[in-house]
Amino acid sequence: MKKIAIAAIMTMAILHGCSSNNGNRSDTTVQVEIDVDVYTVNCASFCPDIQNIPTDSMPVISERVTANLIENYGDSITQISFKFSDADKWASITRENTGRQLAIAVNGKITNAPMVNMAIESGNCSVSVSPEMFKKIQNGQSLF
Repeated sequence: MKKIAIAAIMTMAILHGCSSNNGNRSDTTVQVEIDVDVYTVNCASFCPDIQNIPTDSMPVISERVTANLIENYGDSITQISFKFSDADKWASITRENTGRQLAIAVNGKITNAPMVNMAIESGNCSVSVSPEMFKKIQNGQSLF
């Protein structure tokens, strides 16, 4: 049980990063349906430019998920949190790509390309997006 809890905490730190809230944060959470595609990244080292990131042409996982959109007032951080239905497949993908980037597309637009530090057994994924992109997703608008 401890291993699962630690993996869940590590998932948030690996794919999202940590932030301090200093006690002055108010969160708003909204659930929406989104399409998520994950691609392997073809870079010899870390590729920071997600707009031009070289990916494989076919996603390694593609799924429509119910996501929590979490807006953190005071930190200007917005995140999308969801769980893949096939946790074993997500674990395999993250295990095989440890030390590499995976590009995550939300509704057809690559939003993040985090470095995978370890296998994520839970199926969970959390990514940060800009406040502008957050509002578009929340309102069902095109990201392009």
